[in-house]
Amino acid sequence: MTNLGAIRFLFVAARRAPIWQIVIPIIAIAFLGYTIYKNVKGTSFPYDRFPIVVAIWLVVGAAITVLFPRLTRSIGESLARREGLATDER
Repeated sequence: MTNLGAIRFLFVAARRAPIWQIVIPIIAIAFLGYTIYKNVKGTSFPYDRFPIVVAIWLVVGAAITVLFPRLTRSIGESLARREGLATDER
C-alpha cells in the first residue's frame, strides 16, 4: 500500500518526480509479491490461511478508504496534527 501511495503521490496526483522513476516502486511491489509468495507456498494448515486473512483485511481497509473519503481525510488530518505536521489552511 505504501508503494501504491508513493506512485499516486509522486506520479498521478501531481508530477513531483520524473515519470521514469515510477519503475522503482513497481519493482518494489514485485519484490514484495515474490517474497510473500515464496514464504507462503507449501506451508501447512492453518498457516496457509493467513494470506487470505491478510487479503481480507486489506480489502476492508481499501473499501473503507474508498467508501468513506471524509472519514479517511479526517483521520489523516488528526494524525498530522498530533505529529505536528499539519498546516491550518482551511
